[in-house]
Amino acid sequence: MTKLNLLVLALLCCGFITSMAQNDKHITVSEEPTDDGVILYIENIGVCPYTVEFDAELTNVRADKALPMSIVVPAGMRMELLRLEPKPNARWGYRYNFNYYMGDAFNARHDGLYVYQLPYEKGASFVVGQGYNGDFSHRGEKALDFVMPVGTPVHAAREGMVIKVRSDSNRGCGSESCRDDGNYLLILHSDGSIANYAHFKHRGVAVKEGEVVAQGQLIGYSGNTGWSSGPHLHFQVYVPGLGNKRNSVATYFRTASSESVLLREKQSYKW
Repeated sequence: MTKLNLLVLALLCCGFITSMAQNDKHITVSEEPTDDGVILYIENIGVCPYTVEFDAELTNVRADKALPMSIVVPAGMRMELLRLEPKPNARWGYRYNFNYYMGDAFNARHDGLYVYQLPYEKGASFVVGQGYNGDFSHRGEKALDFVMPVGTPVHAAREGMVIKVRSDSNRGCGSESCRDDGNYLLILHSDGSIANYAHFKHRGVAVKEGEVVAQGQLIGYSGNTGWSSGPHLHFQVYVPGLGNKRNSVATYFRTASSESVLLREKQSYKW
């Protein structure tokens, strides 16, 4: 029995507590006993907001909020999550569990009028090898694959904060078995949408989590890691939704020939 459980038992008698929490370096739930029961606190030590879905199984305990519940915890915030009040003179207890994911699933709204910059150097031109709803790996997804050699400089299509990075993989293949082996980075935009840049080369990401980048800033070098049938840059913007749903959206780009255009598969684009 933990020190916390002993404290609660001393205060309230006849209680048992079991927590089943998905704790990691970003989101944690802690418990503090009070004269009337227990307060659960939630803390986000990450660099971006997280949407948390929380539920609990209660035995002779009253919660001050309806369960299950979904909340957004801002970056760097510790806040009260739930107050629990046991019934007197009864054996009581609770078990809780929670899941969480990056972004604000309640308030994120993609700005459809925003015009993105092509994610490579000015003057360069690359073909969109696979476009929206492509029949290889983009079925049901609004995502773009720019065919480019390994080591091509990648630039931010839109300003924002880097919220997640992976750069340690050197494995890639043309089958779904390599899906989880890709290097990537995620950038959070001011409207709550998130851009995913993927398939960077080994050690090919040039920015860090928490870094604020400007549109056009160098963020890394393209590669062929993860589920990839050939060297390319995968680019996708999505809006986080409840249940960890990623609602991908179409994005308009400025090119050498247009101020705002939706990119099409098999076409090359320069700016």
